[in-house]
Amino acid sequence: MDESKWFGVIRETIEDAYLSSLDVRAQSGFFGDEDRWERARRVVAEVIDRDGSFLDVGCANGLLMESVVRWTQERDVTNEPFGLDLSPRLVGVAKARLPQWSERLFSGNILDWQPPRRFDYVRIELEYVPSHRRAEVIDRLLRDVLTSDGRLIVCRYSGSDEQPAAGGLAAGLHELGYEPTGHAHANDLDGSTLTHVAWIDRPVEWSLDHPYELTAGAVTLRRWLASDAPEIAAACSDKETQRWLPLPSPYTERHALEYVATMQESAATGREFALAIVDPGSDRPLGSIGCRMARERGVADVGYWIAPNARGQGVATAALRALSDWVFANLHPARIELVTDPDNVASQRVAEKAGFVREGILRAYHEHRGRRVDVVMLSLLPTDQAGLAPSG
Repeated sequence: MDESKWFGVIRETIEDAYLSSLDVRAQSGFFGDEDRWERARRVVAEVIDRDGSFLDVGCANGLLMESVVRWTQERDVTNEPFGLDLSPRLVGVAKARLPQWSERLFSGNILDWQPPRRFDYVRIELEYVPSHRRAEVIDRLLRDVLTSDGRLIVCRYSGSDEQPAAGGLAAGLHELGYEPTGHAHANDLDGSTLTHVAWIDRPVEWSLDHPYELTAGAVTLRRWLASDAPEIAAACSDKETQRWLPLPSPYTERHALEYVATMQESAATGREFALAIVDPGSDRPLGSIGCRMARERGVADVGYWIAPNARGQGVATAALRALSDWVFANLHPARIELVTDPDNVASQRVAEKAGFVREGILRAYHEHRGRRVDVVMLSLLPTDQAGLAPSG
């Protein structure tokens, strides 16, 4: 059976079983009273140990989302619930039951669904995907759906048609190449197991370490905030900034908010980060500086832009030197690279003042606005810093 038919059969089977009853628990795939429901499912909430967002994959009519919020609140833990289900019909039932969360309920296949954000906790059952794609879905959730310090909660319920791996759910995850952070189970009154739970915390090394704040001479480097959107939009609408960077035109505050969100996501997935260069007195953004790390090559790549009213004041040089110091001390690359357009002489002067060495022209190095362009390559090695005064 091909995958589209496999998922079609799963969807139809679940809809027929869940929607044949008006009982709220049966519509969530559970048969029993409220007390038994709590005995079976509260263990999921007990794995959630801090405030955050919770995505229930296979949310059905939303009952588990609703219950987890209630049970965590009893421990003074606040959760923002979201749900995803393969069945649009079940999502419709969930939206009708929980209109206050209707914008947080989605229909889709977890293998290719594009989440609107990242989540601190994600719950899933591996039976939702074919057996040969289970390692893939775990990897996708850990890398692309969870926050940098998120937790994947894997459940297996009694009554599943599948035989568990010898040693239980945790052993099954081990066979797929993942070591659970912990595991637990919930028993019925007769001692039989109702629910197996194992959780995997997203590996810290998958995130790109980056500073919260750095002092850089007369300026400060800090993380970008959504409230900075007006300043970002104004700076990125400048003709000189637009000349050198592949930015949308016109550049709006919506683009600025997307930039902030993208940088947060990129840091969480280990690709890159960006920091605002701000005036320490007013906290007004003066520019941006960022870093991308190619760990397999041992190379960091940095770049920056400066708002028109802050140019020519040493802002970029101070920021570049401070960030380079931090990158060498914390990410340990063999070299830091910086590329500029050959005509962008001002940017090249900034880099050279910060200690970077011009290496030459790389022809047709990358694409800019639909055509291949040359760049000037500059680099900084740890040994190049010896003759520089300390930054900051």
